[in-house]
Amino acid sequence: MGQHDLSYRLFFTHRRMIQDLLREIVGERWVECIDFDSGERVDTSFVSPKHENRESDVIWKFRRRDREETVYVYILLEFQSRPDPSMPIRLMGYESLFYQSLMASEPAAGRKKLPPVIPVVVYNGLEPWNVATDLGSLIGELDPSAEIYRPQLRYRLVDESAFDAEDLVALNSPVADLFRIEKSGGWSEVRASVH
Repeated sequence: MGQHDLSYRLFFTHRRMIQDLLREIVGERWVECIDFDSGERVDTSFVSPKHENRESDVIWKFRRRDREETVYVYILLEFQSRPDPSMPIRLMGYESLFYQSLMASEPAAGRKKLPPVIPVVVYNGLEPWNVATDLGSLIGELDPSAEIYRPQLRYRLVDESAFDAEDLVALNSPVADLFRIEKSGGWSEVRASVH
């Protein structure tokens, strides 16, 4: 992983940054179900059955606000500075290993359903993101009767280039400030981007 991606990983180990990313940038309705005060970072290292180490960038665990019982939602963050055509497959691998590790750590009798894992890719590169955001679109067709077997893994892409400077100023959040700094053309713009 490049130094740039490593810096992004460090920013999003702070609860305020993940909260602002989800609330201000992702902004989808499911975000309102999350209790941000309950946030905990989760181990990102997984070991595959062939004993290969795999590591996601950042994973957060949050309790759901809309349930009385303790139910968690996991946010799996990946940071990219260039397009990666294998992203849907990489995320499928991370999710699979993550679920296997959850199942190994909890007794089957106490488990009702597996928790949702929502993958979010934050992209700060210059090239257009021309990579599929769902695994199913990478798989060829056979017959309409086989469509029920097409995997449905999808990730949420946050492409910094999709936000213009005025929208980021209006958000007034640390994530928006980070995106503005990333888009800055020089030190004078960087200084103007920091509140």
